[in-house]
This record gives sequence, C-alpha cells and structure tokens, in this order.
Amino acid sequence: MVAIKRLATVDADFKAKMDALLAFEAAADEGIERTVAGILADVKERGDAAVVEYTNKFDRLTAASMADLELSKAEMQKALDGLPADRRAALEAAAGRIKAYHERQKMEGWSYTEADGTMLGEGLGMVALKRLSDAERVAALQAMFGNDAMGAAVALANDTIYGLAGAVWTQTAGRGERVAARLRLGTVWVNDYHPYVPQAEWGGYKQSGIGRELGHLGLEEYQETKHVWHNLAPAPSGWFS
Repeated sequence: MVAIKRLATVDADFKAKMDALLAFEAAADEGIERTVAGILADVKERGDAAVVEYTNKFDRLTAASMADLELSKAEMQKALDGLPADRRAALEAAAGRIKAYHERQKMEGWSYTEADGTMLGEGLGMVALKRLSDAERVAALQAMFGNDAMGAAVALANDTIYGLAGAVWTQTAGRGERVAARLRLGTVWVNDYHPYVPQAEWGGYKQSGIGRELGHLGLEEYQETKHVWHNLAPAPSGWFS
C-alpha cells in the first residue's frame, strides 16, 4: 500500500505542516489570477478555437481541432504504462480512494474505514434519527444535547459566519417566537419559507451584509437626517468650559 502522509489537528506542529503544504509565492498570486482570468475570458468569447490555441501553446502540441485533443483508451493506457512505478502506484491509489468515496455517496447515509484507518462518512447522525420512532428520537436528542435541546439547536444554527435568513417549524407558536428571537438571522420565517413583501426589511447579520433594503429602514438609506438645536433662552451653556 502506498504510504499516505497524514496530519492531525491535535498535533502541536499541525499548523506549520499545513502551511508548508499550502505554501505558495504570494507575489505570483495576482499575476496568475490575472492571466487565468484573461484566458477564461478569451475561451468564453472564441470557444474551441481558443482552447486549441492555448493547448498547443502550453502543451507544445500541433492540434488542429478539439478532436485531435481526445485520447483513446489505448493511448491513455500507454501513458499509464510509461510512468515510473512509484508515480503510477501513487496515482492508482488516489484514483481508488476517489472512486470508493463517490461510490458510497450514492447512499443516503454512509461510512467506511480505509485500510490506513481513516474513517469517512456523510449524514450519519440525521439519517439514523430518521429511522427511529418519535420516542427513540427524543431520547437520542436528549442524550446528545441534554435537557436543553432547543438551546442546542439554536447554538448549532448560529454557529456560522453567515446570517441572512432561516426558518423555524413548530406546533407551538410561543416556542417558534422564542427561537426566532434567539437566532442571529436577518429574517426568520415561522412555519413557512421564503415569502417576502416590500414592506419588510431585507438584510443579514454577520457576514451576510450590512444595512437593510426595503421596508422603513430601507427607505431611510435614501434620506438625510438633520439635527436642529434651537436655544429659546440664549445663554452660555458651559458645556465645554
């Protein structure tokens, strides 16, 4: 089995190792982004002709059309067979892991452990809860969050850098209002989702925006506020003495 470098967030040198893996010359970032943006714009405008031109330029080919860029299965196998043994083994290991991961994504909830001990999965907790009876579901939630399940749910909902909008579904009107008041969201719907009227302000908390559109507050953005102080008994006030 190909040895895979593994990093753990609990390691003292995790940040240093991760920074080293992701290190890139910052001075080149802007130039690369500008060049790539120009290439993409050209491809969008000229289509396949631009793709062929750039491929010939960067890969030193002499393709006349997109059909010339297509590789047959035999050609791909020949290229694979020509790789050094260690590089081929690394590519095959990576391809195998990617294939195994996406094959399991077809399932509603899944998990598996790779040969090196890495456990991967998706949607396990909520899928498991869907299969429980109401009583079992309540017991599972209490085991995870204690008696304050509503508080835990609010904390999970607020644990994000965004806060544009969200919804609360409940059979108890008072509980819906209490949860809505605690959510850090610009808009909260209760037992509904996505209706909007121009009389209601629209905007988010945190990194979902600054200020409000629509509604009374939205109109205030287009107004200028003036403060006029009229002293009806002129006399020194002594504020700055």
